[in-house]
Amino acid sequence: MKELIKYLNNNQGAIMVIITFVYVIATIAICIANIRSAKASKDQLEESKRQFEESQKQAKAELEESKRQFLDQKKQFDKVERVRIMPYLIVEQIETYSRNSQIVFYIRLTNQGNGTLLELSMDYKKDSNDLIVYENNYSYVYNSPFKTRFLKIGDSSGVEIRIKDMPTNQKPLERVYITFNYKDMLNNLYKQELMFLYNGMEINLIETYSPKYAGGVNDV
Repeated sequence: MKELIKYLNNNQGAIMVIITFVYVIATIAICIANIRSAKASKDQLEESKRQFEESQKQAKAELEESKRQFLDQKKQFDKVERVRIMPYLIVEQIETYSRNSQIVFYIRLTNQGNGTLLELSMDYKKDSNDLIVYENNYSYVYNSPFKTRFLKIGDSSGVEIRIKDMPTNQKPLERVYITFNYKDMLNNLYKQELMFLYNGMEINLIETYSPKYAGGVNDV
């Protein structure tokens, strides 16, 4: 034991160098371990952040898909519901007669659809004091209002149009296209076109086209 103590006393410098070296190595090892631990924590944090962002993207995609499916189902339901209550105009007859040297057409319409028709009107453009419903070789003017703009199933209404500024020495021959507007009980708007061909005072052809959906309050 005495010899060990004597040895240590005689070699204090060397022992201190060894202890210092070991301390430095240990400190370096601890630093490296801390750096690795910090890097591992950073990597783990980045991975957690990445997973969170991925989960957010997936949740957003799932939400968008759910919204799309809901809107598709709603559109399908609305379409079925529209068909169930959709009005449908049929032209019963078109009468022609002369008034003040002008040809006048009286168009009689009947609602033969599945539901009540509201707010019956025609497309037109305003020209001075006239409401022009169609123009080609001649101008066709909205001559008198509809008898009624509310038609239950089977109900009829009528409207007059006349040829504006037609020369008296001519016998007109022309196809005329008129667009009617109306709504159903759910406030859905429809446009329906009528075509008729006339020769002078004689109606040669009448065609009524299917209604076209033009928008509604439930559109998204």
